[in-house]
Amino acid sequence: MDQILDDEEEFYPEFEEDEEELPVEDDEVELDELSATFVKRLIDDCIKFMNALVGHELHPYQLPLARRIIESVIINDGEEITALAARQSGKSETIANTVATLMVLLPRLAKMFPDLLGRFKDGIWVGMFAPVEGQVETLFGRTVNRLTSERALEILGDPEIDDSLGKVPGVTRQIKLKNSGSSLMMMTANPRAKIESKSFHLIVIDECQEADDFVVSKSISPMLAYYSGTMVKTGTPTTSKNNFYRSIQLNKRRQTSRGKRQNHFEWDYKDVSKCNVNYEKFIRKEKLRIGEDSDEFQMSYCCKWLLERGMFVTSSIMHKLGDTSQELVKSINTLNAGIISCVVTGIISYSGPQSIEELEQYLEFNRIILIFYKTKGILMITPFISYQKSFFEKLESYFTEPDEQGNTSEGG
Repeated sequence: MDQILDDEEEFYPEFEEDEEELPVEDDEVELDELSATFVKRLIDDCIKFMNALVGHELHPYQLPLARRIIESVIINDGEEITALAARQSGKSETIANTVATLMVLLPRLAKMFPDLLGRFKDGIWVGMFAPVEGQVETLFGRTVNRLTSERALEILGDPEIDDSLGKVPGVTRQIKLKNSGSSLMMMTANPRAKIESKSFHLIVIDECQEADDFVVSKSISPMLAYYSGTMVKTGTPTTSKNNFYRSIQLNKRRQTSRGKRQNHFEWDYKDVSKCNVNYEKFIRKEKLRIGEDSDEFQMSYCCKWLLERGMFVTSSIMHKLGDTSQELVKSINTLNAGIISCVVTGIISYSGPQSIEELEQYLEFNRIILIFYKTKGILMITPFISYQKSFFEKLESYFTEPDEQGNTSEGG
């Protein structure tokens, strides 16, 4: 450990003079060439320390995720990082090793580089969440094991670190490094759980595909606000869209922009099989047992979202059904009562006259937000952001609007 710390001091002699030149922006932290080089070297040394702490290296497909988490915490970019991984491929191992490393190392580095890492002088505070307690216990317990192994105790006992792990009394399960102040707390993302009032530098939501969307947005995410912390969501695909799916799609879209950092990471059984012979043998048997084309195999090992199995209609099918050649309603505003929640029930066609009152009641009862297409006596309804009452007046005039022969829609 002495050698690692000595290397730190020798490795960054120029940084002590240039710490104040690190740019910090509100949205995207853009680092100049010197600072980017420094951060990269700092991440490299964090990975070296991780290997020493846990006793083994991460697989090639795991390493980019670990590096990105460390980078996000160091430069404080407040990003949301997603990882979609095949079952039993080591995503929990990656998170546990990374969190344990940051808990031990960051408070020491904060003393060496106070301008960049001074916010961790009292430790890094990490929150771990999962839909149910049994799931979060797996990740929490693995992280604790990384900090209580013989190798970890030897490193923590080094005079340069001089720390020890202890439990924090209370209702929630929490551990803390006594001298550095780094803490790790586990909680559930269950809608009935009372989890508000905490603040963290880093939050991990495991099995995020099963977490309650409202709890994630309302209760968990705000816990990062004070420190502009990093959110890490990990999980596997399922049959319906949720906060995990939307976060992945957002990260994928953002990554297409030039110069943007990668915030989504994904690996399937093929990536894991290249590094683990036992995993490859098991997958071959699973292909024979449940079938490579089965829903279970596709979701668990191929990282494919089978939305058509769990939703009334997928977005791709809905787009195909819409008549995009027709003119859209140009005036789309919000009702005085606010935007109505969107619950898509499908495409509705009206080939004959209907009363506007009946149509309005139907839409409000089914809580549908729509765009209307006019097409030869048929009213096509597809989902959109909102609708306004004045539209029904336009729609009523459409039903009574005379055609070229002078006949109205109601008369036709």
